[in-house]
Amino acid sequence: MNNQNHQAQFNKADQNFMYQHGPSFPLSQQYFCSSPTTGMYPPPSMQHVSPITQSQISQQRPPLVDEIFRRMDKFQEKLDKLEQIDSIVTSINAKVIRLEQGTKSLDDRMEQVERCSQHISDNYDKHKCDLTELKTEVNNISKSLKTNSKEVKNVGHEFRSSLSDMKKENDKLKESFLDVQMKSMSNNLIFYNIPETEVENCPDIILDFCKNTMKLENSDQIQLSDAHRIGRKGGKTRPMLAKFSSYVHRELVRKNAKTLKNSSFGISEQLPTDVQNRRKELLPLMKELRDQNVKAYFVRDKIHVGGQEYKP
Repeated sequence: MNNQNHQAQFNKADQNFMYQHGPSFPLSQQYFCSSPTTGMYPPPSMQHVSPITQSQISQQRPPLVDEIFRRMDKFQEKLDKLEQIDSIVTSINAKVIRLEQGTKSLDDRMEQVERCSQHISDNYDKHKCDLTELKTEVNNISKSLKTNSKEVKNVGHEFRSSLSDMKKENDKLKESFLDVQMKSMSNNLIFYNIPETEVENCPDIILDFCKNTMKLENSDQIQLSDAHRIGRKGGKTRPMLAKFSSYVHRELVRKNAKTLKNSSFGISEQLPTDVQNRRKELLPLMKELRDQNVKAYFVRDKIHVGGQEYKP
C-alpha cells in the first residue's frame, strides 16, 4: 500500500513538473527546440541559447521533486533491505525444510523405537508370565521332590532294614549250607601222592595203603563207601578222595596220619571251600601259637585251644 501511494505521488508530481506552469517555473523560462517553420524561407535566424546548468535546474526544480527523490532513495534502500530479508527468509525456509525433514526422519526413528520398545515390552510380559508359570511348576516339583524324598528315605530305611535282614538270613543260609556240606564230608579224607595208573581200583588202593603203608592195626575192619580221583587228569598225580562207611573209621585213619610225616604222602580232611579259605586266613595265627608251644587246632573254621575257641 505504501509503495502504491509513493508511486501515485510520483506520477502526480511528474505531471506537474512537465505540464503545469507555476510561479516558480514560468513558461517563459522553458526552452523548447522546434523544427523550422514550415513554408518559411529562408528560415528565421536561430538565436543562441545558453545551456542550462545543474545548479540552474536545481534552483528551478520544485521542492516536492526533491522530496520525491529522497523518498525514492529511501524506498530503494527499503527494497534492498527487503531483498536481503527475502534472501534470509529463503535461507531460513531451506533450513526449516531440512529441519522438518530431519524431524520427520527423527519421528520415523522414534516410531521405530516405540514399536521396538512395545515389542520388547510385550516379550518381557510374555517371558514374565512364562517365568511365573515356570516358577510355579518348579515349586510344585520341589514340593513333590520333598515328598518323594521323605518317601525315598522311608523306603531306603526299609530297604536297608530289609537288606540287613536278608544279609542275616543269607548268612544263616550259608552257615546252614556249610553245615550240610560239613556233614556230607564228615566221613571223607583226601589222600595225596598215591601213584596213579590207567586202570585202578581206588577203594582197594586206599585199603592197601592203610594196611601196608600206614601200618594200621585192625585195618581189615575199615570199610569204604566210595573212593575216586578228584580233579582233571593231567601230568600231575591227582589226589584220591575216600568216603568211609563211618566217622569212627575215618578218625582212625586221620589220627594215624602222623606215620606219614617223613614220606611224600599226605592225608587231610575234605572241607568246603569257604572253610578252607577261612583256615588259610588263620594259618599265621595258628603257626604263631604253635611256635609258642600252645596246643592249638582247627575245629571247622575256628582255632581252638584247650577245648575252647581261641579269640586273640
